[in-house]
Amino acid sequence: MQPATDPQTLSSAPTWLERLGRPSPLWHRLILLAGCVVLYLVWLMWMPLTEIDEARYAEATRYMVATGNYIIPHFNGHQRYQKPILYYWVQAPAVKLLGLTETAARFPSALLVIVLVLLIHGALLHWLTAAHGMDDPPGQARARGAAFLGAAVLATIPLIAVWARAATTDATLTLFTTLTMLALLQADLDRRADDRGRWWYLLAGAAAGFAFLTKGPVGLVLPGLTWIIYHLSLKQLRAETRRLPWLPTFALFFVIAVPWYVATYFVDGWGFLKRFFLTENAERFLSSGMEGHGSKNRLMNLAAYIPMIVLALSPYTGFLLGDLITPWAGRAEAVFPTSLARIRRFCWVWITSVLGFFAISSTQLPSYFQSIVGAVAILIALSAYAGTTAIPADAATPRRRFASNLTVVGLVLVLGSLWPVAVILLLTGKLSLDGPIGTLPFLEGPAHFCITALVVAGGLFLLGGIVTACRRPSSLIGWTTLTWTLIFGVLALGAGPLIVRSAYGLSAATGQYLHCSAAANEPVLEEGSQASESMVYYAQRPIEFFSAADDKFTRALEVDLHFHGSAVVICKDRIADLLATYGVVTPLTVFGDATLVRVTRRK
Repeated sequence: MQPATDPQTLSSAPTWLERLGRPSPLWHRLILLAGCVVLYLVWLMWMPLTEIDEARYAEATRYMVATGNYIIPHFNGHQRYQKPILYYWVQAPAVKLLGLTETAARFPSALLVIVLVLLIHGALLHWLTAAHGMDDPPGQARARGAAFLGAAVLATIPLIAVWARAATTDATLTLFTTLTMLALLQADLDRRADDRGRWWYLLAGAAAGFAFLTKGPVGLVLPGLTWIIYHLSLKQLRAETRRLPWLPTFALFFVIAVPWYVATYFVDGWGFLKRFFLTENAERFLSSGMEGHGSKNRLMNLAAYIPMIVLALSPYTGFLLGDLITPWAGRAEAVFPTSLARIRRFCWVWITSVLGFFAISSTQLPSYFQSIVGAVAILIALSAYAGTTAIPADAATPRRRFASNLTVVGLVLVLGSLWPVAVILLLTGKLSLDGPIGTLPFLEGPAHFCITALVVAGGLFLLGGIVTACRRPSSLIGWTTLTWTLIFGVLALGAGPLIVRSAYGLSAATGQYLHCSAAANEPVLEEGSQASESMVYYAQRPIEFFSAADDKFTRALEVDLHFHGSAVVICKDRIADLLATYGVVTPLTVFGDATLVRVTRRK
């Protein structure tokens, strides 16, 4: 990696970054670790599993551990073909160690995001400190401060911070995709040392193999697309293809990624392979609105795509835009050492490749483009390091500089306010919140505390942001990260559990009741407008779901009564008379809008 030829190039960087970098890297890692543990692993109150993905992953892993079948996942008595196996394998040890709890189901995601935060911190520390010699203490401190800042930004980007607390594959895929990207980038930075570059490519192949085993083709397509476009932009693609050790890299990829897919063929024939690759990948990419993910109107999908990105990256979207529009963006080599300019270029290619790929996808969710969070954090750290979070005074006219700074500050403040304002409206009842089988009331004391804390933290964010932008615009990113961390802490540890408990607490309570009260061989049927699939996990048994009291429901009830003599039905009051047609109805209990009854076959 090339050091800066002129360390004084960045001598104008803000002193706040040097003060931030005074602690040692070890202290920074400990602070990051402690902060992530609090944000991701501490739940101040019980938070049940949510619909639909968390319930399905947790139940499939529970069933896997209970039956010892670690090849084909199952949910609710049926094979689950939606995702590959790696996340279930990662989740299983947590379930064995911590039991059937929400913490066990979510622990792998939290742990892997913590690893991701420390990984980005280590990469930034390595790159930035290399730009200064040991005889430049201010430069070293500035580099350490920027590395710490980038990791803190990553830890609090909503796109990753929310999913770090969810029992889904997204955090796992993001870690391995980011590791693949970083290895490809480091292979380029070490291009003068071919032996080291070879090892980085091998690491990229291994990480891509794990990503492929987590969520399929995107684990290989996204890094491959980024690598091709990046080297095309440098006009070095042909030279790099000769440098890449193709055979060992792809051999390592196949050794990691392929054996389980082959094993599914011997267990299930073409069942998993056809459903996963054709339906869950090709059809999901080409067909709109699959499983309610996106609109069938392609223009509506694209219209919602940009706001989705902007909100999911808030409040840092403004700084990302600022990095893109500043005058030095076209002459980064004059601002950064050569290696850091290449890093910046790679990160922008990384972001545009991922967003461009999913922009043409017919089915879209925020978690689909989660793999860009590492690039976002790196770009913001580089901007702060170079003192370019705002337009430099000597780089543009006062009017243009004012307009650009106003755009950045305005976006940061507006986007940073949307999340807490939406939560306050929810907690005060201004927005509706309906769970699958009813909604619990918010606990008055905790709700009032969360609202007060959000108002105080939001006031600090807005007032401090405006004052900082007026007096020291270059330090705005530091103040934003600090106050947003406080806001997100309240959201994650206070408001979040309240909202989730209100929406899904009744589903969890219903499932726990069934686990304790329904006989092992007694069928359970749910009739309603929405499926409450977390009940399957809490009941630890299959449940038959029906959208309404239609012919399928009545036929299933007749069959169950014929073979088992009785069945438990979760229903609306309006069908009690209908149930009485088929047997003796005994009320059991009520959860929200749902009534549990036992229907017994008449003698």
